[in-house]
Amino acid sequence: MVSCSCGHADCEDIGKHPACAHGFRDATTDAAIIRGWFRARPNLNIAIATGGGLLVIDIDPRNGGGATLAELERKHGPFEREGGVATGGGGIHLYYRYPTEFAIRSL
Repeated sequence: MVSCSCGHADCEDIGKHPACAHGFRDATTDAAIIRGWFRARPNLNIAIATGGGLLVIDIDPRNGGGATLAELERKHGPFEREGGVATGGGGIHLYYRYPTEFAIRSL
């Protein structure tokens, strides 16, 4: 059985709970604070702020994400990725750099 960082064995939202009361508004680069969070709750997930040249695309196979990405790449050519990570739902997050003079909006 997969356990969630919230501590509830029957959690239906595994890995989706913010570590802090204010979610991304509590983000920090202070290593001491981050170490404290992981000492208190070692199973936390990590979130990354996007913008400023970083774009992350969530490919969710449950919603046809793989087919959508394949269609976009057929149309526009392969995208140059910086990396990617597996998600808890069986998908992936793909990381891309983009020129900061472009405005990116979510769909």
